[in-house]
Amino acid sequence: MKNWQIMGVLIFLIMGTVLMSGCISPRSTTATPKATPTPLLPTVTNPTVSAIQTVGSSSINIESRGNSEWIQYTNFEDHFSIYKPSDWQVIALDKSEVYGGSGIDTSKFMNKVVYAYTPNMKGFVMIYGIDLSGTITSAFNNPGKTQISDELYDSFIEGIKLGETDQIKITSFVKDSNQYLINGNPARHVSVYSQMSGENLNGDFYLIAHENAYYIAGYFASSGSSQSDSTTATNIMQTFTTTI
Repeated sequence: MKNWQIMGVLIFLIMGTVLMSGCISPRSTTATPKATPTPLLPTVTNPTVSAIQTVGSSSINIESRGNSEWIQYTNFEDHFSIYKPSDWQVIALDKSEVYGGSGIDTSKFMNKVVYAYTPNMKGFVMIYGIDLSGTITSAFNNPGKTQISDELYDSFIEGIKLGETDQIKITSFVKDSNQYLINGNPARHVSVYSQMSGENLNGDFYLIAHENAYYIAGYFASSGSSQSDSTTATNIMQTFTTTI
């Protein structure tokens, strides 16, 4: 696995752990203590981000199946589908293959980690889910709303920030105050800009909710990727739909 691919695994692993800590209700009798991440790369004691911007304050409804030529991929174990161009290859790995040896409790993580690679293999969309049934009351402000709270969104971003290491430098965030509804599922979005070994990387990340299950989707790019790939990756993530 290349360094920029390890970056994706590391950030997503920490994001998931921090997100679980932010979600678990203090009233729950089944809640587990916050895990201490064992990073895959050397950590920086005090991660810093040079700039955090905020955009948007609207409710945005997205209903998308991609372009008419796109094909559907369904993860039957974890109950979601995406649509993608035919030349984007999808690989689904068992979570033990991806997170084995990390030292983090992944018992609430869903079974598969899904990668959709660009045709030139210079970037990939990564998607995995966390099932917190029985450990939280709700991600929403109340049952009548379809919003992910700012507190949960901030936990999501905090997980990304903690992914910075000696080799991975997160240079800036663009926080998104918009509340999304992606094919019926509440979602929040953030753009992340980073550097690894002199390479500028950028990507969009989504936190998507369905009842008490939460899916994290993000795009990681390396040197040689294109703006067209990045735009396509965002469009792929916006085709996310649950199958239950």
